[in-house]
Parts: sequence; structure tokens; C-alpha cells
Amino acid sequence: MTETTTHTNVGLQRDQLVQWVKSTLVQRLSLRIKPEEIDENITLFGSGLKLDSVDAFELAMAIESEFGIPVADEDVPGFGSVGLIADFIINRHASPAP
Repeated sequence: MTETTTHTNVGLQRDQLVQWVKSTLVQRLSLRIKPEEIDENITLFGSGLKLDSVDAFELAMAIESEFGIPVADEDVPGFGSVGLIADFIINRHASPAP
């Protein structure tokens, strides 16, 4: 059984967001590695973790569901690493899209 916590108030520290992204990648995408094995700066698409567009869509849905932050198609290319996704969540929360 998976416990889901919705972060309606993104008062999380960046390191907590990085851990959330790592755990989400492993759980939602069924990666066969442990979250702590994922480096914050590893390339997610192409080389690195070799994620694809379906994985990107799943990740966008997870962000929308968990944080209530809309993710547009044009946002996804910026999801190059775990750290960049954490920064996206922080920045989008600080200045919500119109």
C-alpha cells in the first residue's frame, strides 16, 4: 500500500523536494533502483535514466496531483534532472502561472 501526501502548501525545503522527486520517479515509473541511488544532477531523458515522453507525462501528472501546480507541455523539456524539477516546483509555487 502506498501512502500519498498532498502538499497543498509547498513549504518544503529544496532537499525535501529532491527526495520527493527521487521517490516519485522510482514508485510511479517502476524504476528498478532505490531513490538514494539517483543523483540530483543525472540526466533523466536520453542518456542517464533513459526516461521517455510517457515517463515525462507521468511525472507531470504526479506534480500536478501532489502540489496542485499545473504543468504545461512546454514546461516538460525543463525537467532535465531531479534538481531542475525541484526548482520548477519551488519557482512555480512562488509565482503561479496565469
